[in-house]
Amino acid sequence: MSDDLENLLDLAVELGLGARLQALIQEVEGVIADYPQGADRRYLHRLEDQLDRLRHPDLRLLAALVRGLCESEPACRPKMAPLIERLAPRHPYLRDLLAPSPQDRAAA
Repeated sequence: MSDDLENLLDLAVELGLGARLQALIQEVEGVIADYPQGADRRYLHRLEDQLDRLRHPDLRLLAALVRGLCESEPACRPKMAPLIERLAPRHPYLRDLLAPSPQDRAAA
């Protein structure tokens, strides 16, 4: 992993990514635990796959969660922007993190 990528993830965790990821894991675990007996198992399998992805996130999932953090806490974006700008040429989907949020567009 590159230093910039590691620094981005460290900063994201510092800004709340770990807590958000843990909350999502607990939410999905709760839904799985309460899944009705005898119900269609296809949805349960989707939930189990989602839980596995949350427990072993890839960079795309982490980027999507960071985007949510930036939208809910606008102070996050300026802190992350320099790292994202350096990483975006190698990881183009990270550019979405720099795109204006719906709140920014509404304020303009």
